[in-house]
Amino acid sequence: MGLYTPAPNTEHRKTIHVSAWPQVPKGQFPARRQCIQMSTHTAPITKEHPYSHLAQFSIFVALIVIWVLDSFVYRFSTFLANAVPLAIRLATAVPCLALGSLLLDRSHRVVLQHVGKRVCEEGVYGVVRHPMYLGHMLVYLSAILATLSLSSLLLWIVGFAVYDRLATYEEEDLIKAFGETYVAYRQRVPKWLPAVAGKGRGWM
Repeated sequence: MGLYTPAPNTEHRKTIHVSAWPQVPKGQFPARRQCIQMSTHTAPITKEHPYSHLAQFSIFVALIVIWVLDSFVYRFSTFLANAVPLAIRLATAVPCLALGSLLLDRSHRVVLQHVGKRVCEEGVYGVVRHPMYLGHMLVYLSAILATLSLSSLLLWIVGFAVYDRLATYEEEDLIKAFGETYVAYRQRVPKWLPAVAGKGRGWM
């Protein structure tokens, strides 16, 4: 999705990222830019899916409610937790939570410290194309791993499909705005999972 920021003069500029975040004054964060510079002509403003915020909020609320009810109240699909020790569950949940939090933090930092019209592949945006969305889903997954709530896992899969659709919608708009530049970026950087040890292109 695109971040739209007015230029100091009469011409407008835009910062294009996979996920939108409020813009801050230039120079507030240390600038380490390794982004594709675009031409100065005006491109269409990229936009989120019209139901993006509603969809993300609905996923968050539904996952929290189902996870809490299933994990601590009714326990109707957490029977696997009886067979898997808590230490093992936490050994998978904590790294997942840490990775998700790291992706969210780093992607927000990249978005906040950039202005101008460009396709950014700096930092985590050079690893996956949608680090913010992926960060959210990993944080949700970490809670599920801690209690092994199967009903929450099923809902998480549905939520991931929704996030994938939102990401695809935004990418279609980015291609309209930046053409071959974004197509080339999409070919280099995987959508969700990076390639392991440089083998393959990751999960597109």
